[in-house]
Parts: sequence; structure tokens; C-alpha cells
Amino acid sequence: MFENECLPSPARARLGRRALPLLVALGACSGAPPVSHPPGAGVTEPTGEASELARVLARSREASGGPRWEQVAFLEQRGELSIGGLRGELTSLEDLRDGRSRSSYALGPITGGEGFDGEHAWRLDPGGELVLVDSAEALARSKTAAWLTRHGYHRADAAAYTWLGVRELDGQRHAVIEATPPGGSPLQLWFSEASGLLTRTIYQEGLDTVTTTFDDYRPTEAGVLIPMRITTDTGDPRNLSTIVLSAAVTMATAPPEALARPSPTSEAYSFTGGAREVELPFELINNHIYIQAKVNGQPVRLLVDTGGVNLLTAAAIQRLGLSSEGAMAGRGAGGEQVDVGFAKASSLELGALVARDPTFYIFDFGRLIDVEDVAFDGLIGHEFFHRFIVHLDYAAGRLRLTDPAAAPPPPATAIAVPFVLNERIPLIEAEIDGVPARVTIDTGSRASLTASSPFVAKHGLIARYQPRFETITGWGVGGPVRSSPARVAELKLGGAAVRGVLVDLFTGTKGAFADPRADANLGGGVLRRFAVTFDYGKRVMYLEPNARLTETDRYDRSGLFLVRRGAPLEVAAVTAGSGAERAGVQVGDLVHTIDGIEVSKRPLAAWRKRLREGAPGSKVPLTLERGGKRLKVSVTLSELVP
Repeated sequence: MFENECLPSPARARLGRRALPLLVALGACSGAPPVSHPPGAGVTEPTGEASELARVLARSREASGGPRWEQVAFLEQRGELSIGGLRGELTSLEDLRDGRSRSSYALGPITGGEGFDGEHAWRLDPGGELVLVDSAEALARSKTAAWLTRHGYHRADAAAYTWLGVRELDGQRHAVIEATPPGGSPLQLWFSEASGLLTRTIYQEGLDTVTTTFDDYRPTEAGVLIPMRITTDTGDPRNLSTIVLSAAVTMATAPPEALARPSPTSEAYSFTGGAREVELPFELINNHIYIQAKVNGQPVRLLVDTGGVNLLTAAAIQRLGLSSEGAMAGRGAGGEQVDVGFAKASSLELGALVARDPTFYIFDFGRLIDVEDVAFDGLIGHEFFHRFIVHLDYAAGRLRLTDPAAAPPPPATAIAVPFVLNERIPLIEAEIDGVPARVTIDTGSRASLTASSPFVAKHGLIARYQPRFETITGWGVGGPVRSSPARVAELKLGGAAVRGVLVDLFTGTKGAFADPRADANLGGGVLRRFAVTFDYGKRVMYLEPNARLTETDRYDRSGLFLVRRGAPLEVAAVTAGSGAERAGVQVGDLVHTIDGIEVSKRPLAAWRKRLREGAPGSKVPLTLERGGKRLKVSVTLSELVP
């Protein structure tokens, strides 16, 4: 449901010469497919490409300060950042010799930062978690960012250059070069033909084309030119960020500790009564884990989601008396982006574990509550997984959070599966019927396995599995998810093998499952076969099989995708060739009774189980409402995904 959410970054902006954004606050959904050109840009084919490249880069260096850059080792900048209705301060220190950097921001109710210490890129999240970047895509971005910080395009630094021509945009001519530093991700550099200065960069970040423009160049006391206004656009005006610098100071030296990683803030999270761990019961509904917690002393029901962050619904903050600030755009499994705000609470309690002054992201979940038919108030996510050893015993319905310093070793029989963090979500190496795949581990997804559209296209999975139909197979932030269900013979997760797994083959172009940074997303449909332990510090997931390991996934046998609409259920989709279609059921019909029982008397999860597990060939009577009239039909169940 909340599959692999791609939340907005409130600082999709950069300081000075860094053309990649500050990956702070919520992080970003990134990848590195070919960089696209801005719409309407005219292209003039060049001659003598190598000489043009050399001319443009040499002129850029000279125009921005030339040999005076050799006297500058460090660049310190301060300014105002504005994005999504929020304003705040942003500071940065950069080592122009080796690419090290450290930046921080205070933006409304949230604070954070990011940097590169010469070995690792890091991010300090609003909750105080210090996250080291280690996915392949994030590492490539950090290498490009360090190359830009040290002005690699003005040095003899190795990089692969491609001359893209002279382009006209807004009446101005620009020389455009694509650069790929060693091990880095590609980006376009646009240089003004009039001034020779860098005026914009363009690169691909997951599903977004990120365009950063630089203007209002002014000289520092060292005589080098610095852009004092930087704007970053990802295509959604809610995430348009602007930095206006108030100071840019060049220096010959800086204290060594000034570029060191900050320390994570741990005092905000503590166990009461001398405890070192807490264990809580959970409800498993639609393969989702729900726990009872308290925010500001008031009870809340929260979903446990590796793919998410600490989050409250818009309805919950009203009930809790909190106020939301900002209006950025966030993306989930659905195709549409939704508003995201931020709020501060005084406490979040999970039994004996208490978080003080936690930051919450605020989403309007739309019809997700109707889809789940579960009244819940939000999520707990990365903040807890990052700080604690998290053990999820699906069979026993128990969640345990343990201080890493007090955690016992895993059982000898546990299967260790290493992972990296794809921004915030664990990413493992797996095999899908023998095909290597990078798979995110998402406790917030009720599905078993969802293959991303780039992976489906690359490996010809539609032709390989020949699914019978496409329909709504899930619902996420941003609306319904349509895909084609099929069945995998064997899914390998390290030393664990799971057979008969349903896979949703996604072929769309919007939403998290169109993002190329992961090949597939694994959810509760598979995880429920194990007791699962996450150790983010060691980057290991441990799997202990339970009695469900040998179960075969079952797909709905009626052809109906139902959501709650008050007392009745609403038909959101009807599968082609299904018993529901043959019975004449239509999208938009309201279902009042199933098997002669009012649907309001049972939760939606129970009716889904009835339609999924009923014997093939059996008939299920329904009472429908269409256009104000009641209809009685009988749906014959069948095996839609053999």
C-alpha cells in the first residue's frame, strides 16, 4: 500500500558549484537514466567537438576567476532556503581541493543536513538519524557531487565528456556538455555563450528531471565569482526550491572538524524504567503490521513501514491538536503526487520506548483508509528501524525493538541477507526465477512481489509469464496501482527460497514502481512466512522461516477489487474474463450483501479472504446497487492466476 514511497526533499537545491541537490530531510528517489533536454530548446550541431569542449571549459574557468581559484581552498556560504511554503536558513562549507563538504538547514519545524567526509556521503535526517549513503545510485551521486565541489570540470580530473551542442533557451544561447565523473552519475552542464559562466545543470533523479539554475554572480574578496541565487525545479511547483545567498566567503584554511560528520542525536529516544528493549503485540491485517502507540499521550494506531517515515494522517493531526506546516509534493505507489506537510509533537510512545519532540510528516491518504478498511493514524518507519534492532515475528504477532548494544546474537538457524539502503529502504540482491534482481524490502506493502516497469521491460517479463489480464492490484499514496499478476516459480532471498509467489508486473510510467533504482519490491505477502529481524547498523536482515514458508500465494478468484464506501463496498475494478465480468458486475457498483450477509457486518479483509479462498467453481451471490436500483447476481469463482 505504501510501497517504496518516494518522499520530497525540502532542500532540492545546492550551494555554490555543487550541481547535485542537498539530499536532506526526506531524501530523494534517484537513478541515472539518460539526461533529458528541456522542452523547446533549439539545438545547433557543432563541428570540432573536442576543441569546442576545451574552449567552453577554459572560458568558464577564466570567466569565473581563472588562476584566482588556485588561492582558494574552502568556500563557506550562508543563505535563505524557501520551498513548499517554508523558509529557513541554509549553510555550507566546501573543500574545493578534495570535494569534502558539510551543510545544514533549519526549515520551519525541521532541521537536518548532508555532506561528504572524503570516504562516505552522509545525511542527517530531521529525526536526528545519521545515515551513510551506500546504494549504488547514491554512491554515484555522491561521487559526482564531490567532483563538482572541487570544480572537476575546471581541472585535469578524469571525466567522460560528451558535446551536446549549442542550445537556445529563453532567447539565450548556451554551450551544453554532458559530464560523467569516474564512478559518478551523468549530468548536463550549461554554459552561457554570453558570459561563459555555468547557468544550469540538468540530471535525472529517479522519475524526476532536476534542473538547477544559477544567476546573480558576484565576486568574493578573493575575486572569484559565485552565484548568489540558485533555483532547483523538479517539475512540481510545490517542490520548487530557491536559495538566496547572503554571504559567500572564500578561505585558505578551515578547522579539520568543520567538515567532519556530525553525531546522531540519540537522547531523544529512550527506554523507561531501565529497559533495553520493548515488545508489543501487533495486528496483521491485509499483510500490514498495525501497532498501538501514543502521540502526546493520546492513543494512535500506526502501521510499521520500512518504506516510510514517522508520519501522521491529516485527520490524525486534527484529532491530536497538532498543526502542519508546509505544502510539498510526495510520491507513493500511485501515479499522482500528494501534499506533504510537517509537524512537531512532544512525544511518541511505543510502550516503554519514548521519542521526545518527534517530527512527523503529514499526508492526506485520500481513499487509502477505504481501501484498507482499517482506521489508522499514520506510520512508524525509518527513524525506528535506523536506531533499533527491529524483530517482526509474523506468526506470533509480536514486534520487538532492542537497543543495539543489548541485542543478543541472531539464532544460528537464521538466514542472513545483507542489504544496502536505497535512501531509507533496505535493498537486497535476490533472484526471480534465476534473474538477478535488486529488491526493496517493504513491510508497508501488502503484496508479495511487485516488479518495476524498467525491470519488466528489460527482461521481457510480459512475454515470459504471459499474464492473462491487467487490473488494479493495489493502492498507494497517489491512487490505485494497475499491473498484471503472474506467478514466480522460485524467489531466492539469500539462502532462503520461496516458491509459488505472486508477482505483479507493473508497466506504467508513474509512481514508485516506474523508478529504475530498484527492480522489484517485496512486501508482507512474502515476509509473513518468516520472523524477520532488521539490523540497519550491520546492514543485515535475518530470516527465520515459519510454518507459512511452503504456502502458495492465492489470488482473488472473483475478479473484484473492492473498497469500502460507508456501509456498502464499492467495485473499483472488474477483471477481464472473470466470474464477476461474466455476471455483469460493473465498476462503480455498490455491493450490499455477499452470501446473503450485509457487508457492513464483516471487515473488508474478511470478504477478500472469502473471494480469494472460495473453491473454484463455487458460486457467490451478491446484492448490488446500480443507479439507485438493487440487483442480484451470482459470481462463479475461478483460478485467475494458475
